Amino acid sequence: MKKPNNSKLITSGILFISIFLLASSILFTNIDKTDFHADEPGWIASGYYYTNLLLQGDFQWEKWKCPQCGPWGSAYNPHLGQWAIGITLKAFPAKGEQEFFNFYNFDLSYKQNKAKGNIPAQPLLLRARSVTVVFSLLCCLLIGLIGYYSHNLWIGGIAAILLIFNKIFIVLSTQALTDLPYNFFLLCACLASIVWLQQSRPRYILVTSFLYGSLIGLASSVKITGVLVGGLFFFSIILYKQIIGNLKLKDAVKCFATFSFSAIAIIYLLNPFFWVSLKEIRGTEVFLEVKTFYQEVQEGKFQKENFKNEYPQLENFSHLLEFPLMFARWNKLMNNQLREPKFAAQWGENRFITFHQTFLEDNSSFPLEFLFLFLGIILYGSKIANSIHTGTFFKGTAPFFYFVVNYVFILLFMKLNWHRYYLPTLIASKIIVAGGIYESIKFIWAKYVKKIAKF
Repeated sequence: MKKPNNSKLITSGILFISIFLLASSILFTNIDKTDFHADEPGWIASGYYYTNLLLQGDFQWEKWKCPQCGPWGSAYNPHLGQWAIGITLKAFPAKGEQEFFNFYNFDLSYKQNKAKGNIPAQPLLLRARSVTVVFSLLCCLLIGLIGYYSHNLWIGGIAAILLIFNKIFIVLSTQALTDLPYNFFLLCACLASIVWLQQSRPRYILVTSFLYGSLIGLASSVKITGVLVGGLFFFSIILYKQIIGNLKLKDAVKCFATFSFSAIAIIYLLNPFFWVSLKEIRGTEVFLEVKTFYQEVQEGKFQKENFKNEYPQLENFSHLLEFPLMFARWNKLMNNQLREPKFAAQWGENRFITFHQTFLEDNSSFPLEFLFLFLGIILYGSKIANSIHTGTFFKGTAPFFYFVVNYVFILLFMKLNWHRYYLPTLIASKIIVAGGIYESIKFIWAKYVKKIAKF
């Protein structure tokens, strides 16, 4: 028994080293060839700004607000992705290089922005892009591991190769954006969900629920949508585990509660913009402000503009609301962008058709990939249906539900037809496509190749 296990371990090691080397070669080759993205200066500038506050231990709320950071500031974004860029740039500074703090002006041309100093110098831009490349390499390994642990080594390898050669993935992996750190933590959570599904002891189920929630909290500390996607995905696999009889209702409730607690705790712990200043709390003043506030609201005298000056204690506690308010701000921002030609959504006459044309054609790794995606969906769906019918566990449920949740999420809520918003679904789809390819080859091999060989 030992020899086959060692052989499998060696084969797995060779495959994943090959994936890493292949991905490194392709991505680092393209790092200086990829077109400039107007958001790159914003992430670099805000990366420096929020990293400096962190390293200085300066947690004054007004500084973390940073209105000059615009859509790259705290009002719209948590800080983990910015820290990843900023800490790396500060840890490995170029000789004589000054910190960059300018933002792209979308009302001006590229040349005008460059003349005004709104474009980072090429060496700085490439170093910031290197951070994204590292996360991209880890995503390639993770998609391979998810395919391996949920199916086999072949599907893991095929999925990773499909991702590595995807043109959209290459572009987004070589720009200084935060989409790849976000997807890295989401994929870590997907891998943790496979471990969670296999647990049978209540204690281990809760521990893995906490781990999964923490990873979703990290993803949400890069982009706020992580908690929505992660919550829907976890709910789906909890429901699946309960249906096949492997999870009691009370344990299901405990798991979701544990996930929610760990995710929200991480989100608030890693984002000083959501913090309440404890040293400013005055118990008596809080009580008086609550009483006065209630009376003003009841009498219709409350004025939002005076809230900060009249209710400093309540304003301090209102920082806790900044996280849920981010969703409302993003909704408003995207609605405004929909009306501006410079942020063209490019949906055309039929959003549903345009969405699927973009996802199935523009985001494919090879021509007619969508045929294997449809085949993979049918195969996964039938296996999950059989799993539910027989009450047996199917590990492929996790990556399939991960794909479905990401797909449904962007289908329903994506307002702007921008390639980077497809990325989580694009990455997730590669395992489904790999499953379709693998089963097709397996069928052809058994049906025709073996017969020809015998003949």
